[in-house]
Amino acid sequence: MLGLPGSELIQSIFKHLGLSTEMITKCHMTISQPIFVENNVLQIKQWRSSVSGRKSFNCKYCDRGFFRTASDLQKHTWIHEGIKPFKCHLCSHACRSRNNLSSHMLRHSLEKPFLCTECGKSYKSKTALRWHVRSHKHGKFKCNQ
Repeated sequence: MLGLPGSELIQSIFKHLGLSTEMITKCHMTISQPIFVENNVLQIKQWRSSVSGRKSFNCKYCDRGFFRTASDLQKHTWIHEGIKPFKCHLCSHACRSRNNLSSHMLRHSLEKPFLCTECGKSYKSKTALRWHVRSHKHGKFKCNQ
């Protein structure tokens, strides 16, 4: 037990589940006993989706739920199943999103679209540029380009 009285524990759990105090008072479930809360967090999650009016899409492999769209669940399921549907046509790299594939494709080009505003040096990725900019701010080395 978390050491909280029943109602405080319930309020805390509801807060972490993203529920307002108004939703707690509208609850038609009897959840005044802490034991119920401990053993039935999944039921509370299901109740949350019914109260909020949002449909929940639940992963068949783990306890994770998705509220926006079924495609969010699909992308998550690919992690469990090892599916990487976006394939590079120049090498064997595969990934789970179109954005990741676009970032990967920069490896195969000479293009360096990310420009340092301080010295003009360019990079293939935002991450590489971010590390470079830190060097300007922290004075680890003087960029001469």
